[in-house]
Amino acid sequence: MILRFLLTRLCGLGLFLVTSAAVAQPATGQAAPAPPRAAPGTFQVVQLTNKVQVGLTTDALAEIERRRQEDEEVSWQFSPYARVRIPSKRQITAPGFQPLAPMVLGR
Repeated sequence: MILRFLLTRLCGLGLFLVTSAAVAQPATGQAAPAPPRAAPGTFQVVQLTNKVQVGLTTDALAEIERRRQEDEEVSWQFSPYARVRIPSKRQITAPGFQPLAPMVLGR
């Protein structure tokens, strides 16, 4: 919480999601496989204000993929300043799917 506050205030870059990226070590001593992450063009950040910049971490990309549904588009309220549009798996694997713009200003 303090780190988020300091990054927001000292950097002047707006709100950035700060989470732990620790990966558990199994008994074999090898790192556990990373969770799947949303690929560019398969989600869209809808900024609700242009006064704050919004950043995504690898944890947020994994969360986007975790929330993706098979047949239904999902909208995730990522922060008070942005939401993420997450098309369904069926939409992004359909022939003719056009990658989405990474960020748009909207309501």
